[in-house]
Amino acid sequence: MERACRSQLSSYTKNRVWFVVDTDRWGAQLHELRLECGQRKNWNVAQSNPCFEVWLYFHVKGQLPEAVELSGCNHWKPLLPRIIQGGFNSKHHPALIDVAVRNAKAAYQHEGYLPRRGCTQLWQLGEDLLPLVRKDQEVLRPKFFAPVLL
Repeated sequence: MERACRSQLSSYTKNRVWFVVDTDRWGAQLHELRLECGQRKNWNVAQSNPCFEVWLYFHVKGQLPEAVELSGCNHWKPLLPRIIQGGFNSKHHPALIDVAVRNAKAAYQHEGYLPRRGCTQLWQLGEDLLPLVRKDQEVLRPKFFAPVLL
């Protein structure tokens, strides 16, 4: 099975390149990165605005938080421990990737090619990865505890 997974992953990685970026860290370089990716087949950008915690948020929530909480990373970083008991658990909560894809896609808004504040394009990468992880996800999900929302 491990060999089959490696083979599948190998053919997958030969076909796609993803750059996962935060708006707060990349700023002016984002336009240049997008131009470069636009000139290359299967090179993609998945951007979160303002930070990666937006993607983590959508693992448990289906709508955008209050506007005051969208203003910057200093609001997003402490938000997860306030809504999920113990905060985001990187060992268990990734099993909810399908939930995160559905929630982030439904809430997605953009201005041009940029996600609006509080939105993320990581759902696009998630959709790309789901076929590779779905079988494992179905096996592993019942073994992991569901996040307890506060």
